[in-house]
Amino acid sequence: MGDDCGGVGASATERTRAVTARVKGWAKPLPFVRHAAQDAGAVDPSGTVPGPGNRVVFPGPEVAATMREGLATADEAIAEFTRRETEAGQMYKN
Repeated sequence: MGDDCGGVGASATERTRAVTARVKGWAKPLPFVRHAAQDAGAVDPSGTVPGPGNRVVFPGPEVAATMREGLATADEAIAEFTRRETEAGQMYKN
């Protein structure tokens, strides 16, 4: 009943993400839109064969932001751990 997604499961996943965003107050997920750059170098040279060249899906902009936040958190944790280890080592030398 409208959930036909070719067996990939994308319809239910996108619907779940939209509902979760609405409940938690997050920004609504961006819909996936194909564009010509995704097919560059992978389309039939005649240009008359329909369909995508491949099925690569690029992540949305929120993925890069989340990745940067995670890396920043890791850097802070490493710096804090290193500082504590240095202080602890100096305590034992005195």
